[in-house]
Amino acid sequence: MSRLKKSFLALIILTLLLAVFLHYCDVVYGRIMAASFFSNLKNGHFQDASNDVYYSSQFNHGSDMRNANELWVNRVQDLKNRGTYIQDYQDLKVFHDDGEAVGKVTLSIMENGKSSNYSVIFYFNGNISNYGIARFEQVFDPGQTSEWQSAISGEI
Repeated sequence: MSRLKKSFLALIILTLLLAVFLHYCDVVYGRIMAASFFSNLKNGHFQDASNDVYYSSQFNHGSDMRNANELWVNRVQDLKNRGTYIQDYQDLKVFHDDGEAVGKVTLSIMENGKSSNYSVIFYFNGNISNYGIARFEQVFDPGQTSEWQSAISGEI
């Protein structure tokens, strides 16, 4: 095979590998981020978990957004102090849904002395410099928003 044909074949292979990587990089990055987020929540490292949250506000309060990390950590810590916190997570998956990275996880949550399991879908938002987990939705009751869902979401 001539040198030109080998170079052309190598270029095609590299292009295909790059296309596959670019298509799935948000899923891989989202999986790493989600594992870090849930692990930090489980272990009570709320400040570290807050780095994996995408913050948003319906009302776009500039001052609230500047203090979003602190507000989020205080909200999650307050919920734990009142007896509701994530004990464990399992079956973590991140995949594409309509071209967007979406995750699914089963959370074991202690709520006022009673442990319950919830199957949850979570959504990412942002761009490469500001990417994070934005919101949660229960699989079996999508219209229901519980206190813990609101607390760990990025809505400020």
